[in-house]
Amino acid sequence: MSAGVRAHIAICYMAFCCLQHVRHRLAAQGHRMSPDRIRRALNGLQISILHETRGSRTFGLPGAASADARKDYRTLGLKWNPAPFICAQRGLNSRNGGNHRFADQQFVRGIAGILAGHDAHLRH
Repeated sequence: MSAGVRAHIAICYMAFCCLQHVRHRLAAQGHRMSPDRIRRALNGLQISILHETRGSRTFGLPGAASADARKDYRTLGLKWNPAPFICAQRGLNSRNGGNHRFADQQFVRGIAGILAGHDAHLRH
């Protein structure tokens, strides 16, 4: 089996573990969602990136989050911030010059925390 196939299987398994963990956390709070419903909610989150035509700034304009997406975020201890923000200005690559993080970066950190906790649970 090639390294690419093994990597694909590993990524699929990690995605499956993350999805099941989110479903379990939602169920623990009394919210039942199918895997497809969770996927649709999170896939619906969007941030439009706008570049100034006469300047060096790049802005992020988050779209509206569905009730399901907000519920998924809250379950993971995250908050979807609908406020526009500066993505980059004169070489800066974070919200408001470093005061905030992109929502997708927060989600990735949340997933990384889930995996770390899940991994620790498996070792015991």
